Amino acid sequence: MSNGNYAIDLTQGQMIRGRMPDGSIIGTYRSPFYAEFKNLKNPLAGFGVVDLNFEGNYYKGMAFTGKYPNYKIIGRDGKTKSIEGKYGDPLGLDKTNFNLFRNKNDKDFIEKKLKPLFK
Repeated sequence: MSNGNYAIDLTQGQMIRGRMPDGSIIGTYRSPFYAEFKNLKNPLAGFGVVDLNFEGNYYKGMAFTGKYPNYKIIGRDGKTKSIEGKYGDPLGLDKTNFNLFRNKNDKDFIEKKLKPLFK
């Protein structure tokens, strides 16, 4: 798995649990009926908590740009601007996931760049 895909997977894992990069919840549903419906589809987010996933297009539209440490996860789905306007930018890593991502990048750097120097 590429490091970009890993960062996207970590971001999606946060979102499926209804979390923003700062650890807060993405939002809550106004309708208790819709909240019940979404909870049946995805109980990981918690009852009434937004996960930004219905058909999966927003998640599928995520892309990794740049190179660690200067990277960004962007949304290419048509709903991206609307989602950001309503909830803020959910595309990014919380502290725990950033540390996982950084550790993977550090390990890859050591294995690819430094190990050959000591052979």
